[in-house]
Amino acid sequence: PASDIYALGCMLYEAVEGTPPFHNTMISRVIHCHIHDKPNRAANDIPGLSSLIARLLRKEPEKRMSASDVLRELNTGELHKTTIARISPGQKTEKTPPKALLFFVPLLLLALFSFISHVNEPQQRDNQRNAPTAIERLKAGDKEVLDRLAAQLAQRKTKGIAPKETIRALKLAAKKSAYAAYLLGLCHREALLVPFDNKKAVHFFREATKKNNAKAHCLLGLMYESGRGLPQSYAKALHHFKRAQELGETYGLVRLANRYLYGGGVPQNPQKGARLLQKAHEKGHKYAPYFLGRCHEEGLGLNMDWNKARNLYREAANLGDGAGAYRLGLLHERGLAGTKKDVDKAFFWYEKSYELGYRRGWLALANCYEKGIGVHPDRQKAINWYKQLLAIEEPHAFYYLGMCYEKGIGVKKDLHRAFKLYERGVKLGSAACIECISICYSEGIGCKKDSLKAEEYRKKLGGQLLEEMLGRLDSKLFGQ
Repeated sequence: PASDIYALGCMLYEAVEGTPPFHNTMISRVIHCHIHDKPNRAANDIPGLSSLIARLLRKEPEKRMSASDVLRELNTGELHKTTIARISPGQKTEKTPPKALLFFVPLLLLALFSFISHVNEPQQRDNQRNAPTAIERLKAGDKEVLDRLAAQLAQRKTKGIAPKETIRALKLAAKKSAYAAYLLGLCHREALLVPFDNKKAVHFFREATKKNNAKAHCLLGLMYESGRGLPQSYAKALHHFKRAQELGETYGLVRLANRYLYGGGVPQNPQKGARLLQKAHEKGHKYAPYFLGRCHEEGLGLNMDWNKARNLYREAANLGDGAGAYRLGLLHERGLAGTKKDVDKAFFWYEKSYELGYRRGWLALANCYEKGIGVHPDRQKAINWYKQLLAIEEPHAFYYLGMCYEKGIGVKKDLHRAFKLYERGVKLGSAACIECISICYSEGIGCKKDSLKAEEYRKKLGGQLLEEMLGRLDSKLFGQ
């Protein structure tokens, strides 16, 4: 404000002269002088300082210098070019400044810099108070805020996010924003900020697809493809993948290629699938390298080349695809595809996969902590993670936690609970759980012996192992 600039001028004047601009025993006379009179020119003049004071003490507020003008004068004006250091004790001048002046002026100039830097703080605080909060911007469907939230959800970094306020804001935004509806679906599917609920996830994904959100089409396609949360239907999965591709989301193209690689909804044609993946790879899609790597690792539609496969997995991981990092961890853990067995490298890649939000990477990392693979064992941490993965219905987590209860690893041995966990895993399509249930019925582990049921599950296991081998149950947190 102009009054602050005037006050600064008075302070500078008194520091230079040793007295205020106007001095009188009568307060009314001092006020009159401040309103009508000009102060005497500073006797202890330093080039540039007197003119600066005069401009600060102008009677008309609009004619006084602004804070930015004062700062500019200090940085580039005459006062900036003339310093106290030029006046040495032995130098002859017309009038030597008093010692007090030499002591106080540098301090005063320092205070002046501080004053200028803070003079606009009240206005800044007002602006901050008037600026919309992140939650208000989220309610309005602000893309920048939605992008930031999506990045946090993709990596499961929800610490510091207020769950109730965020979900309420997303619901309001979802009335107009397809992006917000998609994120709500993702939250319910991955148990982020809200409990796991596939029905609500499907509802919000469908709302998002009505507004042509390509990512929601991809996730509905994945749910139809895997049969998790929706009845399995390759035809419907293909519909959503194709629609996502039409909307410019090349992940739809990648999943379509995957169907040609392994069959399901379309006649199996690995060469066509590989060509589609190469096309997506040329467009720079981050999920294409992983599937191309699988082609080279398994000789599907392309020549088998394990070195190329590993390089493509690394490329995928560097692009932010946790599946590539997970696959590298698996190759190093088990010494597959010509890869030298190295548990330290396996742990490194599993950890990276987990950080990138890939479910299988999270599960593999929990298994590392349980068994001490490349890391000091921490069974309590492993158990806690298995339980978190159960909450989002990760099928293989039921197998790992069931084994812990069956063997008494990190928890009290409980065969019945182990059997129940295997049962739940079977419903979600885990081949490992099917095998365990077969053994349970065969040997009476946590249930009554039943050779007929044991044989029934053994037959079911053959088909399910084929499904997993073909990669149809490869679950991915599709965040970005």
